[in-house]
Amino acid sequence: MPPPATSNSPLCVGGTLQLNAALVGGAAYHWIGPNGFISNVQNPQIPNIQHTNAGTYSLTITVDGQTSDPTTTEVTVVNPPVGILAGGAAICKGDSTQLTVTVTGPGPYSAAIGSGSGIPENIYFSQSPHTFWVKPQVSTIYTLNRISNIGCSGTTSGQAEVTVRPHPQP
Repeated sequence: MPPPATSNSPLCVGGTLQLNAALVGGAAYHWIGPNGFISNVQNPQIPNIQHTNAGTYSLTITVDGQTSDPTTTEVTVVNPPVGILAGGAAICKGDSTQLTVTVTGPGPYSAAIGSGSGIPENIYFSQSPHTFWVKPQVSTIYTLNRISNIGCSGTTSGQAEVTVRPHPQP
Protein backbone atom coordinates (compact mmCIF):
# COMPACT_ATOMS: atom_id res chain seq x y z
CA MET A 1 0.00 0.00 0.00
CA PRO A 2 1.46 3.40 -0.96
CA PRO A 3 1.96 6.16 1.58
CA PRO A 4 -0.94 8.60 1.78
CA ALA A 5 -0.83 11.72 -0.36
CA THR A 6 -1.46 14.85 1.72
CA SER A 7 -1.39 18.61 1.25
CA ASN A 8 -1.73 21.89 3.13
CA SER A 9 -5.20 22.46 1.64
CA PRO A 10 -7.34 24.53 1.89
CA LEU A 11 -5.33 27.54 0.73
CA CYS A 12 -5.81 31.08 -0.44
CA VAL A 13 -5.34 32.23 -4.00
CA GLY A 14 -1.68 33.24 -4.26
CA GLY A 15 -0.48 30.82 -1.57
CA THR A 16 1.96 27.94 -2.00
CA LEU A 17 0.56 24.43 -2.31
CA GLN A 18 2.69 21.82 -0.53
CA LEU A 19 2.09 18.20 -1.55
CA ASN A 20 3.52 15.55 0.77
CA ALA A 21 4.36 11.85 0.68
CA ALA A 22 6.17 9.77 3.28
CA LEU A 23 9.75 8.77 2.53
CA VAL A 24 9.96 5.24 1.11
CA GLY A 25 13.44 3.86 0.59
CA GLY A 26 14.36 3.45 -3.08
CA ALA A 27 11.03 4.82 -4.30
CA ALA A 28 10.38 6.92 -7.37
CA TYR A 29 7.45 9.32 -6.90
CA HIS A 30 4.99 10.37 -9.60
CA TRP A 31 2.37 13.08 -8.98
CA ILE A 32 -0.30 14.20 -11.42
CA GLY A 33 -2.97 16.83 -10.89
CA PRO A 34 -5.15 19.57 -12.32
CA ASN A 35 -4.01 22.09 -14.89
CA GLY A 36 -1.47 19.64 -16.38
CA PHE A 37 0.54 19.26 -13.17
CA ILE A 38 3.19 16.51 -13.22
CA SER A 39 6.06 16.06 -10.77
CA ASN A 40 8.54 13.32 -9.87
CA VAL A 41 9.55 15.01 -6.60
CA GLN A 42 8.57 13.41 -3.28
CA ASN A 43 7.15 16.67 -1.83
CA PRO A 44 6.50 19.14 -4.66
CA GLN A 45 5.37 22.73 -4.21
CA ILE A 46 3.25 24.94 -6.47
CA PRO A 47 3.73 28.65 -5.73
CA ASN A 48 1.12 31.33 -6.49
CA ILE A 49 -1.77 28.83 -6.44
CA GLN A 50 -4.90 29.74 -8.42
CA HIS A 51 -8.40 28.25 -8.72
CA THR A 52 -7.22 26.25 -11.76
CA ASN A 53 -4.90 24.35 -9.37
CA ALA A 54 -7.81 23.10 -7.23
CA GLY A 55 -8.88 19.47 -7.50
CA THR A 56 -7.54 15.96 -7.05
CA TYR A 57 -3.79 15.26 -6.92
CA SER A 58 -2.78 11.64 -7.39
CA LEU A 59 0.43 9.96 -6.24
CA THR A 60 1.96 6.65 -7.28
CA ILE A 61 5.31 5.30 -6.16
CA THR A 62 7.50 2.76 -7.84
CA VAL A 63 9.84 0.50 -5.87
CA ASP A 64 11.82 -2.32 -7.48
CA GLY A 65 9.79 -2.01 -10.68
CA GLN A 66 6.45 -2.34 -8.84
CA THR A 67 4.09 0.65 -9.10
CA SER A 68 1.56 1.23 -6.36
CA ASP A 69 -2.12 1.96 -6.74
CA PRO A 70 -2.68 5.72 -6.66
CA THR A 71 -3.48 7.63 -3.49
CA THR A 72 -5.09 11.04 -3.73
CA THR A 73 -5.49 14.32 -1.91
CA GLU A 74 -8.12 16.97 -2.60
CA VAL A 75 -6.96 20.58 -2.87
CA THR A 76 -9.32 23.49 -2.29
CA VAL A 77 -8.39 27.05 -3.26
CA VAL A 78 -10.43 30.00 -1.96
CA ASN A 79 -10.42 33.73 -2.50
CA PRO A 80 -9.23 35.83 0.42
CA PRO A 81 -12.19 37.11 2.45
CA VAL A 82 -13.65 40.58 2.15
CA GLY A 83 -15.04 42.03 5.37
CA ILE A 84 -17.34 45.01 5.84
CA LEU A 85 -18.17 46.63 9.16
CA ALA A 86 -21.54 48.39 9.45
CA GLY A 87 -23.78 49.85 12.10
CA GLY A 88 -23.52 52.72 14.47
CA ALA A 89 -26.04 54.79 16.34
CA ALA A 90 -26.58 57.59 18.80
CA ILE A 91 -27.01 56.13 22.28
CA CYS A 92 -27.27 57.42 25.81
CA LYS A 93 -24.32 56.94 28.16
CA GLY A 94 -24.49 53.42 29.63
CA ASP A 95 -26.48 51.96 26.72
CA SER A 96 -25.21 49.55 24.06
CA THR A 97 -25.79 49.07 20.36
CA GLN A 98 -25.09 46.42 17.73
CA LEU A 99 -22.48 46.43 14.97
CA THR A 100 -22.33 43.90 12.12
CA VAL A 101 -19.41 42.34 10.25
CA THR A 102 -20.29 40.77 6.89
CA VAL A 103 -17.64 38.55 5.26
CA THR A 104 -17.39 36.77 1.91
CA GLY A 105 -15.86 33.31 1.72
CA PRO A 106 -16.06 30.26 3.97
CA GLY A 107 -15.70 30.54 7.76
CA PRO A 108 -14.67 30.36 10.48
CA TYR A 109 -13.48 33.95 10.68
CA SER A 110 -11.17 36.03 12.81
CA ALA A 111 -11.52 39.81 12.92
CA ALA A 112 -9.82 42.68 14.72
CA ILE A 113 -12.12 45.58 15.58
CA GLY A 114 -10.38 48.84 16.43
CA SER A 115 -11.92 51.62 18.44
CA GLY A 116 -9.08 54.11 18.58
CA SER A 117 -8.62 53.36 22.25
CA GLY A 118 -5.68 50.99 22.09
CA ILE A 119 -5.31 47.36 21.13
CA PRO A 120 -8.01 46.08 18.72
CA GLU A 121 -10.51 43.58 20.08
CA ASN A 122 -10.27 40.18 18.40
CA ILE A 123 -13.52 38.41 17.65
CA TYR A 124 -14.06 34.93 16.25
CA PHE A 125 -17.22 33.73 14.52
CA SER A 126 -18.35 31.03 12.12
CA GLN A 127 -21.37 32.59 10.37
CA SER A 128 -21.60 35.75 8.30
CA PRO A 129 -23.06 38.24 8.94
CA HIS A 130 -22.00 38.42 12.58
CA THR A 131 -23.64 40.88 14.94
CA PHE A 132 -22.04 41.91 18.22
CA TRP A 133 -22.72 44.45 20.97
CA VAL A 134 -20.60 47.46 21.92
CA LYS A 135 -21.01 49.71 24.95
CA PRO A 136 -18.66 52.66 24.59
CA GLN A 137 -18.37 55.22 27.37
CA VAL A 138 -17.55 58.02 24.92
CA SER A 139 -18.31 58.62 21.24
CA THR A 140 -16.28 56.10 19.26
CA ILE A 141 -15.56 55.26 15.63
CA TYR A 142 -15.07 51.51 15.16
CA THR A 143 -13.04 50.12 12.25
CA LEU A 144 -12.47 46.63 10.91
CA ASN A 145 -8.66 46.40 11.05
CA ARG A 146 -8.21 42.77 9.98
CA ILE A 147 -10.27 39.88 8.64
CA SER A 148 -9.13 36.31 7.96
CA ASN A 149 -10.49 32.83 7.37
CA ILE A 150 -8.75 29.46 7.00
CA GLY A 151 -5.45 31.32 7.21
CA CYS A 152 -6.27 33.81 4.44
CA SER A 153 -5.95 37.48 5.24
CA GLY A 154 -8.43 39.62 3.40
CA THR A 155 -9.44 43.20 2.77
CA THR A 156 -11.61 45.32 5.02
CA SER A 157 -13.82 48.35 4.71
CA GLY A 158 -16.48 50.30 6.56
CA GLN A 159 -16.72 52.16 9.81
CA ALA A 160 -19.34 52.31 12.51
CA GLU A 161 -19.71 55.51 14.50
CA VAL A 162 -21.38 55.35 17.89
CA THR A 163 -22.20 58.72 19.41
CA VAL A 164 -22.62 58.70 23.18
CA ARG A 165 -24.89 61.38 24.59
CA PRO A 166 -25.58 62.24 28.20
CA HIS A 167 -28.93 61.21 29.64
CA PRO A 168 -31.51 63.97 29.22
CA GLN A 169 -32.10 66.06 32.31
CA PRO A 170 -35.69 66.76 33.36
